[in-house]
Order: sequence, then C-alpha cells, then structure tokens
Amino acid sequence: MRDKIKKLIDNISHDLTFIPERAGILIVNTDEKSITPRITCLRKPKQNGNYKFPINEQFQLARLGALRIQGLKRKIKKQNEYCQICKKIRDNQNANTQINNGCG
Repeated sequence: MRDKIKKLIDNISHDLTFIPERAGILIVNTDEKSITPRITCLRKPKQNGNYKFPINEQFQLARLGALRIQGLKRKIKKQNEYCQICKKIRDNQNANTQINNGCG
C-alpha cells in the first residue's frame, strides 16, 4: 500500500525526527479570536510516483473514510459536552466568589 500513496502529510506534536523525509508538514495555529485555524506549510510532501487508484480501491478508501467519520463525530460531541460542563462549573465558581466577596 505504501507505493500507492501519492503524497503523505503527517500529524505530530513537536518532535520532527520521526517524520519520514517524504512526508509533508503542515503547522496549524488556532487563534481564539478567529473561527478558522491558520495553516502554514513547513515542508511539501514528495510525490511517490504516479499510481492511479482503480475505481474499486477508490470506493474502498471512501468507505473506510465514511466509517471513520462516525467515531470522530462522537469524539467531538463528547468534547463539546465536556467543555459545556466545565464552563458551567467555572461560571458557578465565579458567581460564588462574587457572592462571598460581596458579603465581606
């Protein structure tokens, strides 16, 4: 399968030593002020030949991608619910702090 991948972009945290030379590197900066992240290309991927996927392999890749979407949507939903709970806790703590400070 490796020889069928035309371009590779890897996802990393900080250590660049484990990324293959053929892989491209994108830097994603999220800013709290903007809705969309800013993406900068640090290194372009090297093309790995001119393999043309047959239609049956294209459908297989699309099917696997579609299967993955459901799991990712569940993770996003859980993360959003967790963030809402944390926000409520912070808001309650701030309200309690203001009440306690006002009664001083």
